[in-house]
Amino acid sequence: MYDAPILITETIALRAGLKAALDAGMMHLQIEGDNRMVIQTVKVEIHIPWRIQMLVHDIRTMLSSFTSPTIQHVFREGNMASDWIAKLGVVLKTDLTFSHSPSPELSCIIHADYLGRTLARMAI
Repeated sequence: MYDAPILITETIALRAGLKAALDAGMMHLQIEGDNRMVIQTVKVEIHIPWRIQMLVHDIRTMLSSFTSPTIQHVFREGNMASDWIAKLGVVLKTDLTFSHSPSPELSCIIHADYLGRTLARMAI
């Protein structure tokens, strides 16, 4: 089973990110997401849960506007920058747009992601 509010929220976030990329004129896109169900649904690997059917339709339509977009699942530890931005978004409760260089903390995280540094996944 899945937590529907999280599924819906993460699908809305993906759609919003795609819209922002289109609005910015980006043509080449590589998407990494840590919600396996959202990624598998968009990639047509699993049946679309009814709660996100229209969102996934919008996402697939937007993806067709890009030049060879890729989409893949990564563990949260594998994309620390995205996780940092998501946590900031929860705290801010407002829209956030990066129009200049990111903060020094985020810059360090982005650099570490670029170098392929990840956190070890802890088994419980």
